[in-house]
Amino acid sequence: MVHSAAFLARRGPRAAVAAFAVAALGGGLWWTMAGASGANQTAATPRSSVSATSTPSAGPTSAARPTVKPSPAPSPASSAATAPVPDAKANVPDQKPVPPRTEVVLPPVGLAERADFGNKVSARLTRSVRIEGKGQGIGERSGPSLLVTVEITNSSAATIDLDYIVVNLYGGPDDAPGQLLLGDPHSAPMSGKLAPKASRSGTYVLRLPDPTPDEVTVTVNYGAETPTAVFTGKVSTSP
Repeated sequence: MVHSAAFLARRGPRAAVAAFAVAALGGGLWWTMAGASGANQTAATPRSSVSATSTPSAGPTSAARPTVKPSPAPSPASSAATAPVPDAKANVPDQKPVPPRTEVVLPPVGLAERADFGNKVSARLTRSVRIEGKGQGIGERSGPSLLVTVEITNSSAATIDLDYIVVNLYGGPDDAPGQLLLGDPHSAPMSGKLAPKASRSGTYVLRLPDPTPDEVTVTVNYGAETPTAVFTGKVSTSP
């Protein structure tokens, strides 16, 4: 470049101006070509490459995922509506009316006489005396009482159950019931089985109704399907 400048200086001002113009034109042309080359390079860059390098991958969108909704819990009303209703008649046994049992009462006999039940079984009061009973159980009341010893004789071929024997007392003008004093020391009821051709006795203390009657009725029954024996007479005061 130094030699060129010196050469232009020797050629004169016109040559210098011409050289300057040529240089300027060459510089502008170079600048234009450089800019175009940069623009072409920028234009040649794929748009997808720029977006791929500048924007990270978002992955699958939420719209592509299946949405699973939990089943709603059944309400008590709907459960009650859909629950099977039990049949009210399913657990009810066949109920047939049972006719009332007709109690068979034997003709009355004296206090010291024997009563026959009609099935080769008989009963009698081997002892009936007035004592001062002592009530010691729940609801029992001490006072004038009748002590009776009941004997059951089994002349049949069957065994008799004595666990269900019942002894009652009635007295006075209204046949008021007496009270069984199981807590009295003299009380010794019958129980267990009575074999055929055998006899057994038991002692019962019965509180007399107020006022104390002179005549009483004692009933004896040893089963629900058997007749009731009736004993009646005046109460003895001797022990």
